[in-house]
Order: sequence, then structure tokens, then C-alpha cells
Amino acid sequence: MLAPTIECQPDPDRAVAYGLFSLAQAQAAGHSPCDIRRRLRREHWRRVERGILSVNGREARPFDPVVCAALRAGPAAAASHETAALVRGWELVRRPEALHLTVPRDRGHARGGTGVLLHHSAQREVEYVGGILPVTAACRTALDLTASLPRDEAVVAVDSALRARAVTLEELAAALRARGPWKHARRAAAVLNLASSASGSVPETQARLLFLAAGLPTPVEQVEIRVDGRLLARVDFAWLLERLVVEIDGYAHHNGRGAFERDRRRQNDIVLAGWTVLRFTPTQLRDQPAAVAAAVRQALERV
Repeated sequence: MLAPTIECQPDPDRAVAYGLFSLAQAQAAGHSPCDIRRRLRREHWRRVERGILSVNGREARPFDPVVCAALRAGPAAAASHETAALVRGWELVRRPEALHLTVPRDRGHARGGTGVLLHHSAQREVEYVGGILPVTAACRTALDLTASLPRDEAVVAVDSALRARAVTLEELAAALRARGPWKHARRAAAVLNLASSASGSVPETQARLLFLAAGLPTPVEQVEIRVDGRLLARVDFAWLLERLVVEIDGYAHHNGRGAFERDRRRQNDIVLAGWTVLRFTPTQLRDQPAAVAAAVRQALERV
């Protein structure tokens, strides 16, 4: 796997150790042309394609296609947009169909290849995952997503970046101002206005956007419910005046007997403290958004 660290400069030694690297990286790591030919002749290394080498017999790794595409496109290329987000570990609503790379505008001859979408930019804002894979800087990646994705999907991506502490809303706003005139500036500002650093998951972001679209009052996120100073629960959404709690039950965090038992005790404690509790699943948010909004509205109107 690629190391999770983000570096400012490429590290050719780590690129060679990763086992998928360019001829130029091998030379920068100290391998002479004679040594490279010898390793190829002895089948320690092999040619993947022109200018790209691999350690013979290495197992394929998840981000190999991204690394290979970036090497093919040249040293100035960087994974960007949805691809950069995935490499950074941010969550998206959908996996992209293509690999996204950004190259300088003057690199019209960059090789993309099948399944690769090349973007061109006059600005080069690049970091290196594990010192190996070039990716657009975190703020640049997030702003690119505000332009390339549908609005709600862009909010999901930005919320995930905030949750990962890769960026802050203040940093994103400053980066947007620093871009100056940009045809997507208004769209980006709208996404940032909807983003929240409090969102705990993709379904929670989707629920928040659903409440907004339905015209419901804005809830408070990640509310601690206490009785006599004792913490009963931290809930996804709460309408404080109406004492209504909404929980989004993602399958990963509510699976297994232990989680089932804890959830029941927790809900009973919240109800006994005088709160109404509604629970929805990601499937309900996706397939029955009107019914979810209607249930929340009905609970709010009962007060």
C-alpha cells in the first residue's frame, strides 16, 4: 500500500521500493543505466511499458493503476479530482468511471491512455502521497470537486475532507479567494456554504441535505444529551426546542449483537429523558427521501 503520509517533495528511493516506478525515478534513486540494464536482463525488474518499470513478481496493489497513469502522463502530472480524493481516503457517493489527472496547460502531448481523463491547468499545486504518487493539494482537490461533481455529491466529498482534517472551511474559503476570477467560483461558494465539519458520515451529510431540500428547520449536529450532567448519548441530529432526535443507522457502525444491545439501551435512555427518536437507514434516505422528510415534519409538528 501507499504510505498515508503526505510529502512536499517526491522521493525516488521510496518510488523504487514501492516497485512501480519510472526510468527517471530509478536513475534519481542512484541506479546507473548499466545497473538498470543488468536488473532487467536478470529479470529482477521488468518493463511495464515505455519508460515505466516494475519489480518482477510483485503483487498488484490497489492504487497501481493511478501510479501507472501518472507515470505515463509525465513528471508534471498529478492525480486530481475524484481520483485524488480516493487516494487521500476521502469518501465519495460514487466511484469515478475514469482516472483523473491534471497536467500543465503547456503539456498538450501528455499521454493519458484508456480510462484516463486529463485536465489542464496553469497552476501546479501538488503533494506526494507516501513521497511517491503526485496528487493535487488538499484545498485544490476539494475545490476541483465543487466544480466537477453534482452539488450534493460535492458537499459529501468536502464534508469527508473536513472529517479527515485534510482541510478546514477557513482554508477552503481562503483558497477560493486566492483563485481570483474563476468560472466555477459561485458554484464552489455554494458548496462550501452547505458543507459541515460536524458531519460524521456520508449518510449524515445526505440526511442534512435532504432536510434542507424539504424545507425543514435546521437541526443541530452531533448533540450530546445529558441528564444531571451524565452523558446519555451523542446523537446525529437534534431539534432542541422540539426535543426530537434523528439517528442515521449506517450498517457498519450498527452491526453485530453487541451494537444491537447498546443501541436499544441507548434509545431507551434518550426516550426516558423526554426525547422523541426517529431512526433511518441509508437505503431509506436514497429510496424514500419524501417519506423520511414527511416523518420528520410530522414529529416536529406534534410539539
